[in-house]
Amino acid sequence: MFPTSNPSNFPSHLPSHLPTNAPTQLPSLLPSGLPSAEPSISHAPTISIMPSLTPTLLCKEYTLETRRRLLLDRLSTEILIEENLLTDSSTVEGQAFQWLAFQDTIEPLYCPDDPRIIQRYMLALIYYSTGGDSTWVNCASSTTTTTTCPIGSERFLSNTEECDWFGVTCDAIDRVRIIRLDENGLSGQLPVEMSVLQHLLEIDLDGNKNLSGPIPLNIGEIPNLTTLDLDDNQFTGNIPISLYTLGDTLRTIDMNNNLLTGIISEDIGNLVNLFILQLDNNDFIGTIPPSIGNAKDLQILTMANNTFTGPIPPTIQNMASLRFLNLEGNQLVSTIPVSISTNTDLEQINLDNNSLSGTIPSELGLLANLEILQLHGNANLSGNMPIEICNLPSLNVLTADCSRVNCPCCTACF
Repeated sequence: MFPTSNPSNFPSHLPSHLPTNAPTQLPSLLPSGLPSAEPSISHAPTISIMPSLTPTLLCKEYTLETRRRLLLDRLSTEILIEENLLTDSSTVEGQAFQWLAFQDTIEPLYCPDDPRIIQRYMLALIYYSTGGDSTWVNCASSTTTTTTCPIGSERFLSNTEECDWFGVTCDAIDRVRIIRLDENGLSGQLPVEMSVLQHLLEIDLDGNKNLSGPIPLNIGEIPNLTTLDLDDNQFTGNIPISLYTLGDTLRTIDMNNNLLTGIISEDIGNLVNLFILQLDNNDFIGTIPPSIGNAKDLQILTMANNTFTGPIPPTIQNMASLRFLNLEGNQLVSTIPVSISTNTDLEQINLDNNSLSGTIPSELGLLANLEILQLHGNANLSGNMPIEICNLPSLNVLTADCSRVNCPCCTACF
């Protein structure tokens, strides 16, 4: 049974019966040490500094130096990373480039014009940017750690196709579609270049605790993104404006338990296909935009424990499939909208610890599927708990401030 005032009662992950996202896959690279008249691929030792560029014939008869130069040109052009960052081994960009150019041992080695080279570099950049060698729990590079790796998964930076690396899924033509590295000890900041992975459908990084910094501003430039799950980290700053452009594709936003700030833009109304929006336990301010009602298929809306002000938007009534509504722990004012009674699929409503006023609408008694209704901590709610609510057949948690609301049927009084 639901505890009476904890937003964690509401789901933090996509329910199993809701639509999920499609899978995907990827490849990798390798240096060679001896000159040869024919292309020769052999395993080079792992190195920590830039090796001497002994002419060696690699893919399409490129020398090691030619391949390095072509990789630099392609990465700096297509990902827009400055060359000085790529060649500086003290930066995460340089560490990922050094691995790609000199330490990758995949056979056959990817040529600079291979369509997979960009995503292989980006996955290496994510690895180095998020503490892969130092904080990852599963499947870190075998050259730097003894972390375990689940059966069927390959370690990051291993000599296999990147589509086989832990937490990475690709499609039939080896394009990265899913990155799922939740609860894996990732730390540091996400690369600003995340949107280079243009074929991504799902990013799931929840529960890593120590991912910090801003959410990449251009993350909304991933055109087919359906799921962005970043809860239980330490992300800061605003929700990127670019995210509001994904109205045709985005289904799930989970940003609970971070350090996010700012307002929720009216542009959230562009996300008409959302199923889940979870923003609990951040530092958001301002009003809840009425345009949020445009998400007519929304099933889970939780925005608890922020500093939202103003009224509960009556446009919530447009969400015909809404099942979970949690707005507790804000500074919401005015009355409880009677219009909520039209959301007949509602199972849980948590409005406690706000500044709501007036009487409790008897129309809430029309919510035949309602199991939990929490209204305590609203000093200006008064009157009687409507008998229509008391008689709801599925209701098993009902709370109010019984000194101001006469509620003989409440399961808990405050």
